[in-house]
Amino acid sequence: MASLFKRGDAWAIQFDDPDGERRTLGLGRLPATAARTIAAHVEHLAGATIARTAPPPETSKWLADIGDTLRDKLAAVGLAARRDTATLGEFAARYRKTRPDWGVSMGEQYDLAVKDAKAFFGETRRLSTITPADGDGFRAHLAARLALATARKRMRFLKHLLRFAVRSKILQENPLEDQRTFSGPNRERMQYVPAAAALAVADELTGETRLTFLLARFAGLRVVSETHALSWSHVDFERETLRIFAPKTQRTRTVPMLPAVRAVLLKAFNEAPDGAEHVFRKRSPLPVCRRGVERAIVRAGVAPWPKIMQQLRASFATDCVRALPANAAAEILGHSLQVAAAHYWTADSTDLQRAAQALHNIAEWRETAVPDGKPKRAKTANKQALCGMERNSLVGQTGFEPVLEGF
Repeated sequence: MASLFKRGDAWAIQFDDPDGERRTLGLGRLPATAARTIAAHVEHLAGATIARTAPPPETSKWLADIGDTLRDKLAAVGLAARRDTATLGEFAARYRKTRPDWGVSMGEQYDLAVKDAKAFFGETRRLSTITPADGDGFRAHLAARLALATARKRMRFLKHLLRFAVRSKILQENPLEDQRTFSGPNRERMQYVPAAAALAVADELTGETRLTFLLARFAGLRVVSETHALSWSHVDFERETLRIFAPKTQRTRTVPMLPAVRAVLLKAFNEAPDGAEHVFRKRSPLPVCRRGVERAIVRAGVAPWPKIMQQLRASFATDCVRALPANAAAEILGHSLQVAAAHYWTADSTDLQRAAQALHNIAEWRETAVPDGKPKRAKTANKQALCGMERNSLVGQTGFEPVLEGF
């Protein structure tokens, strides 16, 4: 039971701690109504501390909203944890160290999201001062300069960062919890890159940029996490296969080595210094690769396509599913059927024509097929007479259906 009393002009509260000792919390000068409110919450906090349970929701909210001075007083007597003064920049770096499972590409995307957050909130902004309204402002800031899918992805990173702050007991709740961060695939930005167009662009490229481009389009490697991690020990010229490790999924898969890829790899192998371990001598950032390809597209006179590097891999995935069962195609690319269908596979006019022809063939087969493997018999004259009908001379002895050869 917490007791509220006055010492001169100042208010104070006494309560029992878990060890049964009587503790005193000095409040100082303040209105009696405010003192009684604090005393009621202190009683709840003391009871929760003794019972080792969470305080009532209204007390938890009150604790999150109070100022630092009163919060520090409560912490001094063991009724609350000291409020963490973590800033956005410092805590973002701390969180990054907890994610060794992230691949290079994921880390780069996180760094871009943090860079945007620092630009909007300020690197020294305390996490505890970020509000849901700030989240709305950050979303508008991203949407003004980025595609919807990219904006939501960066918002998702910041949302996960603040969720970690909640789990670390730095925040009581995530101010971005209500922000929508899921974004389905944008089918309008999915475009198949024909092999002829890709080869025309490749002819305008040189060196490792050409190698990167061909590995993405004709082997389906992710740029740059998979391409630039490729080692010569993973290249089997005899079996014409590549063994690819995906940092994103932490899985290894085997990819067939098509002629265009084999030629460029063989050239790189002959030019590599003795004892070279990695296929690529240096790791070029994705923007550098993309800019080189963009210039080559212009020189080749090929119509540009959106998501330049991603659609190379997606086009190879489409080639695979056209030629192989869907599960085999997904295995070669290293993703699930659901992901492949949503983010990779596309259909063009050729596919639609092929589908129309297939459906036409099925319709023809149904028209000419004979049920139960037996030819239909022509109706007898007696049955026709019973029906009061005469046989049409245009209908043969086998009726309307043709006799299938071999039956």
